[in-house]
Amino acid sequence: MIAQCDKLLHDKTMHPLISIGNLSDISPNAVIKTGFYHILLRGRSLQPEFGGLCCDYQDATVIFLPPQYPLSHFMANISDSDKNYTYISFHEKLSNNACTEGAPDNYSFFYYRQEESLHISLREKEILLTRIKDITDELNWGIDRYTYTLITEKIELFLNYCKRFYTRQFITRAETNKRIMQQIHKMADLCFFTDKFPKKEISSTDYFAKKLDMSSAYLEDLLKHETGMSMAEYVQLRRLSIAQKLLCQTDKSVSCIAKELGYPSSGHFSKLFKTIFGYTPDEYRNLN
Repeated sequence: MIAQCDKLLHDKTMHPLISIGNLSDISPNAVIKTGFYHILLRGRSLQPEFGGLCCDYQDATVIFLPPQYPLSHFMANISDSDKNYTYISFHEKLSNNACTEGAPDNYSFFYYRQEESLHISLREKEILLTRIKDITDELNWGIDRYTYTLITEKIELFLNYCKRFYTRQFITRAETNKRIMQQIHKMADLCFFTDKFPKKEISSTDYFAKKLDMSSAYLEDLLKHETGMSMAEYVQLRRLSIAQKLLCQTDKSVSCIAKELGYPSSGHFSKLFKTIFGYTPDEYRNLN
């Protein structure tokens, strides 16, 4: 509970569902087990463990931890001299259920790996610190009938700024993202042109994420940013593009192509093909 956390931090509990402080104030022997979301902000950090690239800003780093990853686990992996982190810990109820496991897509960066952290500019850092001050000011106001609504809105504003800054980070990482997209493209095509990869798993973000050594949440967001599609949609389009080539460049039957590309039946393949391209596979072959 937040009250237990505040006790360890020697802080007064201002609200039972949220706490703001500095990690350096936590006792080295403290064991904090809470089911809360955690946000940590550290100034001037481009450490390898947080995945900073040469194209990233270096004025601060923001790390997001889901409830399944307790704050104590994070603390165990950093030295006592490296605990100058501002933190916010809050219960999912203070995010209008936006961070619950039922709807993680709203703030999917809570499910990124630590090496996929957010690296921000001085201006962005000041914006986030201002938002933290706004939340702190509301906590200091005291609890009344408006507290829940106002704190919720301020937390969501903070998180929405983080979404904006992550989108900016995807933009500044354009060249890195391009190389990742080339790898995904190659992996998808190899799957359908050879038997080395399991076709049933190829539409899964987890499959690609494991091969690329990144979190599924980060990869899905990167793909959405680069293509506007989910992994399932992207792979489906790649598979249909290969089907187009096979129809035009080979004399393989529609049923053979459907089987080769892992479709459950030629009927399913033909229906999907017509839905996307406006022609059945046979009509498309005759036109080309």
